[in-house]
Amino acid sequence: MVAEEIRKLSEQSAAGAEQIKELAQGITEKSGETVEQADVVKDIIREEQDYIIATREQYQQLEQSIRHSAEEIRKIAGETRHLSQQKEDILGNIGSLSAISEENAANNQQVNANIDEILTQIQTVGANCDKMKQISGELENSVAYFHTEKEPAGK
Repeated sequence: MVAEEIRKLSEQSAAGAEQIKELAQGITEKSGETVEQADVVKDIIREEQDYIIATREQYQQLEQSIRHSAEEIRKIAGETRHLSQQKEDILGNIGSLSAISEENAANNQQVNANIDEILTQIQTVGANCDKMKQISGELENSVAYFHTEKEPAGK
């Protein structure tokens, strides 16, 4: 009878050991999947960082192009103002062409208004670049969090 009880206990112990083994294997598989998913997330974050860097570079190039264009427009506006002055000197001597002179002055005002609008847009692009730099910094901090989570516990 005692031998029967010992045999039953032995079978129950073996079954329990098998369940523990299966649980350990399940935990090992899940932790492997978790590591794989963490690697996928890390790759996605790296890819997003690359996109942000590329976008920031494109905004910087765009900003430089806009600044160059604005400078060229200012030069053109300066030349336009100079030509307008010469034209007005000529038109002042020709009384019959005064209507044309007024129209050219209105055009010069429009050019100046366009320059102001372009300068405002340049400032907006600059602010957007600053915001992208801030977001990039925040993403770098987020990526740093994942790097520290993956380090061994002893470090």
